[in-house]
Formats: sequence, C-alpha cells, structure tokens
Amino acid sequence: MKGKARFGLLLLGVLLMGSQLPGQSLTVQITGIRSAEGVIRISFFTNSRQFDEEIPHLARIVPKTGIRDGQMTLVFSQLPPGTYGIVVLDDKNENGKMDYRLIWPAEGYGFSGLQPGKLRRPSFEEFKFDFTEKDKTVWVRMLYW
Repeated sequence: MKGKARFGLLLLGVLLMGSQLPGQSLTVQITGIRSAEGVIRISFFTNSRQFDEEIPHLARIVPKTGIRDGQMTLVFSQLPPGTYGIVVLDDKNENGKMDYRLIWPAEGYGFSGLQPGKLRRPSFEEFKFDFTEKDKTVWVRMLYW
C-alpha cells in the first residue's frame, strides 16, 4: 500500500474511533407535565441576547411518548461544554408557540433549575447553568396557569 493511501486509512480509522468515544451528556429531567397530548419543545440558549431575541442556540421537538407519571427524561449527548439556559414548552396543540388566555399562558412552560411561580419572565441569569462536567442532570419543573 502506498504512503498516502495508508495515511488515509489510518486517518479514517482514527476519525471513526473518535466518533465512538463517549462524550459529555446532559440529562434534562422534566417534571409536572399535565398531559400526553402534543409535544415538548426544548430550547437551549447560551446568552441573554439569544434569550431576549428568542433565537435558541439549539432547539428540539420531542414527542411525549416517553412520559411517565408526568415526567420525561431527555438525554443530549455530544453537547459542547459551556453556559446554557433551557426553556421547555408543553406545546399541547403543536402550533410551535406559546398560546395565551387573555394575558395568562394557556400551555405549560419551565426553565432550567428555576422554581416556577413568578409572574414575570425571568432573565437568562436566573436559569443559566454551567455545563463543564462529564455528565450533568438539570431539572425543569413545568408551570401551568
């Protein structure tokens, strides 16, 4: 085998092995989900500007097939270390947005590590966390009005 071909195979092998190495995983434990209808929308923000402009760094739509006793556990692997804030929406009618009854939210929502109950939108600083450990679990308690 020629030198370039051997190097190419070696590089391919290293890349394939690297993709099999365990990475960091973030477990998001969502509690207080009221219904199995609709989907869970989970958004990751990395700074207050993203949160204020409602442009998440990462967003996922998760079916509620894994709901048990009002709880869901989601695992995100290969998430790079950094500062994150998580917002969860219980999108019952699957229209991609929070619905309101007059001024009150008509669907459930929650923020990472933040106890529900405040009558105002929190700042990013209130629900952000550092993800630097190999594995981490973050809790999101849903709030419904």
